[in-house]
Amino acid sequence: MKRRPSESSMETSSKRQPPTGFARQARSSSRRTSPLLSSLGTEPDTACRPESLEKVSFVLDAGLSALETLQSAGVTMGYGSDLLGQMHGHQSEEFLLRGRVLKPRDVIRSATVDAARVLNMEGLIGTIAPGAHADLIAVYGNPLKDLAILSDPARLRKIIKGG
Repeated sequence: MKRRPSESSMETSSKRQPPTGFARQARSSSRRTSPLLSSLGTEPDTACRPESLEKVSFVLDAGLSALETLQSAGVTMGYGSDLLGQMHGHQSEEFLLRGRVLKPRDVIRSATVDAARVLNMEGLIGTIAPGAHADLIAVYGNPLKDLAILSDPARLRKIIKGG
């Protein structure tokens, strides 16, 4: 028989914050990270049990809180998702999830310049410069004002890969 956490333990754990000491340590040691949230923000499976949905919500809230903590500590955060198979179509929703707690320019930077830093590929990717590998998109609208543009395939005008 599976045991469900008691209400009091859920209440206590939901008040936990990511350790800000860890974020400061990560920053001071030049560590980099690529938080993954998109699988948590997708529409829940209607077959999920209520306690599973509660857990997903808890983990998503903790992830968003961690993003805020890492951002305020100045930790370089790359962008990415680990979604495969049927979930692959949801990977660009990571822009919207991050946009809940980060400024659009910071979310976009995490997918470009900061991603290059995380991968130790500065100057080769994440920038438009001579000698860099240029993957570019042109969109309808301004993603600095509306991050939803980046997760809506209908708003993509052009994709240039390896240009």
